[in-house]
Amino acid sequence: MAKFCLRMTSTLTASGLLLLLALLPAPDADAAPGSKVGWIETADRAGLAPAPVKIVRQGKEIVYSEAEGLKACDKIRLVDSRSVVRITLSNAQRLILDESTPEVVVPCDSLALAAAAVRLLQAIIGDADARRVAATTRTAMYLEMPILVADKAVIASGNRSLYVAWRGGVAPFSVEILRQGGKEILVSQRNIAGHAVRLPQSVLATGQYTLVVEDAAGQGVREKELHVVAARDLPPMPKTLVDARLPENDRALFYADVLVGSGDGRFTLEALQKAAAISPQTPAAREWLKAWMANDLRD
Repeated sequence: MAKFCLRMTSTLTASGLLLLLALLPAPDADAAPGSKVGWIETADRAGLAPAPVKIVRQGKEIVYSEAEGLKACDKIRLVDSRSVVRITLSNAQRLILDESTPEVVVPCDSLALAAAAVRLLQAIIGDADARRVAATTRTAMYLEMPILVADKAVIASGNRSLYVAWRGGVAPFSVEILRQGGKEILVSQRNIAGHAVRLPQSVLATGQYTLVVEDAAGQGVREKELHVVAARDLPPMPKTLVDARLPENDRALFYADVLVGSGDGRFTLEALQKAAAISPQTPAAREWLKAWMANDLRD
C-alpha cells in the first residue's frame, strides 16, 4: 500500500496587495538621487542569512541592507559561485546572479519607474518570496510538492497540458489526475526519471479532481482538493501591471507572483503554469521555478 506524506500548509496572506496596487500613484517620476532603485529578492527573508554578495557603492564595499536596497551605480558581485541570487530593479527588470553571471552593475541613469514601482513590485513579490523561502527551507525525507501551500489548489479550466514539479523521493515517478471520486484517471504519466513533468494535454472541465504524485518506493502526495474553475474566477492581473511598459515574459512572471500572493496560496499551482509557459525560458523564469524546489528542475 502506498504511503502518502502530509502536504505543507501556509497562513500567509496577500497583505492588502490589491488595495495597495489600487492606491499607488502613476509610476512616472524619476528616482531621487541616492534613493532605492531595487532590491535582492532572496536576502534575509524568514530568518535566512544575507545573500552571498559583495556590494561596492561609491568605491566602498558595504553590507546589503533591506531597508536601503540597491542604488544607482551599485556593483553587485556573487562571492559563492554555487549560489543563485535574484534581483529586481524598480524598472521591473529582473536580474540573476549565478556562476555564469557573477557580477552586475545597477544602471547609473535614473530609473524612471523608481519610487512607485519599488512599492508596486515589492507588494507583488513580498508574499510570493516568503512562501518560496518557507517551502525550500524544509527538509524533505520523502516526496513532497512545496507548490501546494494552501488547503486546496485552484487552477483554470480548459484544454491544458499541466506542468507538475516535486522534490524528494526515488525515481522513477508517476503522476496522474483523477476525476472527482478518485477512481477514473483523466491523464497520467509514468516512468518519469526527473522531478518535473509536463502532462499530456487533456480537457479540464470545472469541478474537483485529485492529483497524485508517487515514487518507486510508494511514497507520494495525494492532493484531493484540486479545484478547476473558470479562468474568469482567477485573480485578475492588476491594471497597474497590465499598463506597465514591460516585456510580456516579465509581465507573465510578475503575474505569477500575484497569483502566489493571493488567496492564501491556493492559486500557486496556477502560478506554476504561468511561469513554466514562458518560452523561450528566461533566466528569471528558470530561477522562479527552481526557487520552489530543492531538486534541480533542469531534469
